Amino acid sequence: MVIPILEYASIVWGDKNNKVLMDSIQVLQSRAAKMVLDRAPHSSSTEALADLNWVNLTTRRQMKRCLYIYNLINSDNRNNMIIRGLDRHSRNTRSKDTVRIIKSDTNWGLLRSLNSALLDWNALPMEMRNLSYNAFRISLHNTCRFKF
Repeated sequence: MVIPILEYASIVWGDKNNKVLMDSIQVLQSRAAKMVLDRAPHSSSTEALADLNWVNLTTRRQMKRCLYIYNLINSDNRNNMIIRGLDRHSRNTRSKDTVRIIKSDTNWGLLRSLNSALLDWNALPMEMRNLSYNAFRISLHNTCRFKF
């Protein structure tokens, strides 16, 4: 029950260069893990998260953004936010599966949730991007668990 509340709509608001807010939300998750395990407040939150097999919220937000972009790219809906003809090309080059980031003249425009999702997507290994949905989710979970 705690995790869905902490990451509700995190694709939109998460990691908007507000380190103080993101850290305070991570503290809430760490406290919740200690309370679930009935541990002392001064005990290690990293161990509590590992014992519960919980992933920290920064990693969970990255995983959600990657799943979001996977669904956009692989959907049959042509009205999605990624315009296939402009953002991706079909020529066989090294950057064929890399999606271009949206350009902006202002810092506020660079904070779009789609830009952070595209940065996370482009950071994934190329072989992961062409997997089926279930294989992608499993591979993403395994990659993110050991990466951070």
